[in-house]
Amino acid sequence: MTPSPDPRPRGRYNGNKPPQQRHSPQRDYDPDGNSPANKIRGNSVQLFERYVALAREAAISGDRVAVENFYQHAEHYFRINNSNRAGAAREGPQPIVADGTL
Repeated sequence: MTPSPDPRPRGRYNGNKPPQQRHSPQRDYDPDGNSPANKIRGNSVQLFERYVALAREAAISGDRVAVENFYQHAEHYFRINNSNRAGAAREGPQPIVADGTL
């Protein structure tokens, strides 16, 4: 095999230049908004009611895309609430043993 006539080095590091410095992301910038202050908290019933209220507000402002988005979130929590209630109904009340364990 004959050497390549192209003098350019192959690969990521060619020996003549140091590898590029990596920049760490800014700590105070959160592009997704996943900070604890932006989390919506509550149980499934509270979250369902909150998203329905947000959908109503979006409907009043005329934002049809946001209305659909909020209603889809509300439906998600509605389904979670129904599955939680169905699971609790199947299990029934938990018996309490004399030593305090379940």
